[in-house]
Amino acid sequence: MEIKYLVLLRENPIKNIVDLNFLTLPLSLDEVSQLELRYNNDYPFPIALKELLYLAGSYCHVLNYGDYETQQELQDFVRERLLKEHHPITRPYFVIELRKQSFEFLFIYLDEGNNPPVYKAHYDNERLRLNQVPEVEHQSLSDLISSRIERFKDGSNSI
Repeated sequence: MEIKYLVLLRENPIKNIVDLNFLTLPLSLDEVSQLELRYNNDYPFPIALKELLYLAGSYCHVLNYGDYETQQELQDFVRERLLKEHHPITRPYFVIELRKQSFEFLFIYLDEGNNPPVYKAHYDNERLRLNQVPEVEHQSLSDLISSRIERFKDGSNSI
């Protein structure tokens, strides 16, 4: 698969921490297709998301997928929780990171172009709030990944 948006992730697949190496773990194109079928009614995912899943869909050193073994488990967990809390998101979306013990997550809408902006969902006084990621207004998926890789290379914690 040609990589257009996440070149920096392809070029930096390893995170080294005190003699430990954390290597990104990909999904196959067949696995990505199954996710497209399940979460986007068999329409293609945005290219940047496809690249992310292809390069690091099983493990990504700059995103927190939680303790879930598969992307399907992660996606289903968030969707079930939102339904349980009576806060479903009605547009097609894909969760890219869990934060703060799953009370907050980052996601993209699947209908906002090939390199969509990243949104944050969090609970505020038991009300679900959806905002764009505050670090950079209109930060795209590739911008988020690149900024975290650069922060890690500069010695900062990337997540």
